[in-house]
Amino acid sequence: MHLTTDQGLALKIKIKKAEPQKPHNKPGLEEADRIMQQVQEEWDAQGINQHVIEFRYLKGGLLSSYYTDTLLEHDPDTGLCLDGNRWEYQSIDKDKFKAVIKYIESKIE
Repeated sequence: MHLTTDQGLALKIKIKKAEPQKPHNKPGLEEADRIMQQVQEEWDAQGINQHVIEFRYLKGGLLSSYYTDTLLEHDPDTGLCLDGNRWEYQSIDKDKFKAVIKYIESKIE
């Protein structure tokens, strides 16, 4: 799927299987790794956050990504911020966001 942000940037959209969170394996981060592993196990058991949607520049670079479950829970009448950078802000309006939701639903449900 392709779309153009409200600011005129052309993007391609890709949905892929989410990769499991990887541990840091660094001293002092053992607790964070334990919690991350526990959260990943809960997500897997519940079948949530299993897919990611990527908003990519046409040349392939990543602009933004979200878990598809997050977007399916998001109010479709609000649009979506893809990059909140003050000088490079990128967003899509509610109509484009609704098209993204339909695309997600057609690919993973």
